Amino acid sequence: MIESHEELERKLINILQKANLNNKKNEINTLEKNTYESSFWNDPKKASETLKKISSLKKEVDDIEMMQLLFEEGEIEESEKLIKKYEILLFLSGPYDKGGAVFSIHAGQGGTEA
Repeated sequence: MIESHEELERKLINILQKANLNNKKNEINTLEKNTYESSFWNDPKKASETLKKISSLKKEVDDIEMMQLLFEEGEIEESEKLIKKYEILLFLSGPYDKGGAVFSIHAGQGGTEA
């Protein structure tokens, strides 16, 4: 379903505000500067986590910039797909949303009092 141009623009603006691209770019620069330090590889586990974080942030920045470019160039269907994807990602961006969850289903009728 293609939404109206104005609705997509409103959603895109909302995503851009919440995404804090400047903060993400600054974080990328800071993390990359840390990789140039001679002691960076002294802790391989931490170094690996840092590189994964850099990669993840770069992908997120690239995707959001691509979404904005597609919208500006009139590629409504493609930008709508990315906008919907990032609406969900932003909705699930809380501190515990990256963790796993336990979901249990118990067979039976009625509630616990039945």
